[in-house]
Amino acid sequence: MVETASGVRDEFDWRVTPSLATLRVRVAAGVRFSRPLRCDPDCTLAVEGEATGYPDGGFDPRGRRAGSELRVYNPGEREERIRVRVGGGALVDYRYRVPPAVLLTVPVPQRSGATAVRIDVESGRVRAFDWTMETDPVRYVMLGR
Repeated sequence: MVETASGVRDEFDWRVTPSLATLRVRVAAGVRFSRPLRCDPDCTLAVEGEATGYPDGGFDPRGRRAGSELRVYNPGEREERIRVRVGGGALVDYRYRVPPAVLLTVPVPQRSGATAVRIDVESGRVRAFDWTMETDPVRYVMLGR
């Protein structure tokens, strides 16, 4: 439970698991809870997928910006199953199951110019946009909105 002196109050049932052991709390006009998880692009929430362009030993092999990340947040109360495609699937084509209040972070090899991103939610919603990683290295997507 989080309660501020001004009366903002909210509760969150936090089930700690090895892959979701961190809880973040953001207090503004309201309270928002999130459980961050980094996928490289594979992780415990990945169902299946393929990725290319990920250098061995991590990012920044030539001194380039290493922080290009796609961050997908599920604010809902139920798990969402999604498919993430970056560069038409040429860079990333992965399926994930995203539990409630999870912030899924997928690092993406940085490309110059606009790169197509498409996130298909199992319920039929689609989020599609062009991402210019050099000027906007961290891109947030909120599911359910």
